[in-house]
Amino acid sequence: MQPCMRITDRETIASLVAAAVAQGAGHTAELLRAARDGEIVLATPHPRTPAPIRALRASMRPGIALIGDDLPGMPGLGPDGWLALRRLLLWAEYGVLHAAGGGVAEYRVVIRLAQRFRRVLFVETNTQDFPLWVQRLSERKPRPLPFLAIVPNGGRHPVADAESSGMANA
Repeated sequence: MQPCMRITDRETIASLVAAAVAQGAGHTAELLRAARDGEIVLATPHPRTPAPIRALRASMRPGIALIGDDLPGMPGLGPDGWLALRRLLLWAEYGVLHAAGGGVAEYRVVIRLAQRFRRVLFVETNTQDFPLWVQRLSERKPRPLPFLAIVPNGGRHPVADAESSGMANA
């Protein structure tokens, strides 16, 4: 399995944006647009691949490492299921745990956080695995990773309605 595939041409990224929108993932399209427009560099490791640190460091742009641990129809792997996590925790300056339905505004916040903190670990997770991710970010050495938690208002994720999420600082 290829550890990291670099996609830099605008046409390919535009087709990924269109595919995300067509699949109802307009929130993810926000990250792709920001990468296309040069606002950020985006890395999305596979669970069994090493951390794409070289790809993230190769750019002078703010970086977002996106762990998608809430894929539809699949159980979450939790922190122990991601080979890249240990190195990404060392790389990151800030974290975002997203355990709610995807909203475009929330993903714009993640982009702004990357512009502010330069290196953001962004974890999309489900309600069940959320406490495990909180624990892992909180136990990072030499100091806990500061993070923003986005959780559903009175519900569980996955949820069908993106409007049902809310943001809370952790």
